[in-house]
Amino acid sequence: MKIEFDSNKNERNIKTRGLSFELAAEFDWDTAIYYEDDRREYPESRIIALGFLNERLHVMCFTPIDGGVRVIKIYVWLAGNCASTRSSHSALLANCPALECIGESDLSCDALGRIQAAQPDVLVLDIDAHDRRTTWLLKRLARAIPCTRIIAHSASGDKRFVMRLLRQGVQGYVSQPEIATELAKAVNVVMQGDVFLCPTASGVLVSEYRKHSRLRKRNDSTGRTSTHTNKEKGK
Repeated sequence: MKIEFDSNKNERNIKTRGLSFELAAEFDWDTAIYYEDDRREYPESRIIALGFLNERLHVMCFTPIDGGVRVIKIYVWLAGNCASTRSSHSALLANCPALECIGESDLSCDALGRIQAAQPDVLVLDIDAHDRRTTWLLKRLARAIPCTRIIAHSASGDKRFVMRLLRQGVQGYVSQPEIATELAKAVNVVMQGDVFLCPTASGVLVSEYRKHSRLRKRNDSTGRTSTHTNKEKGK
């Protein structure tokens, strides 16, 4: 198979991740899962594959060419007001050869302009559950980068906060204790067009759903009993 790539990006990937794009020739193309990235009108077809390379799961982003593929990247931007948190996120993503962190910033108005200019594929957003600007921020981002997938990260796992984020257009949520194991997975999932919730958040929401389901069944049962009793009294 013919493998093409940008030599400068390949050199940077070797320095930062220790992986060459030439290894795409060893990617298990036969068993990989494929989907097309159609969020934007790209000048050429852009395919994302999830498969194995040397018995380790990887994400491969590429464009088909005659006789092979041209390897490209999934671009990620890190945003949040804590510089040390952004640095730790960047270090986590450095272990994923298909992902490239193209920038990071705080959440100021000037920074939002930089994010809009970059148009990343994925925005990892570190936000405070108690920050009243969250709604305003997400509305601004929805207008500025409508095709970008947003993954929110917070120390709070409160169900109301997570549900509010999902209603406001966030495609993924990862709690602080799970960021090390779940961040790269979240990027892969949202790039497929799906919603990602870390185990803690999904567990909380499922528990809440079950509680409401039990209450609904109990209320339905009470209503049927009350109706039956009223009929008996009417005889």
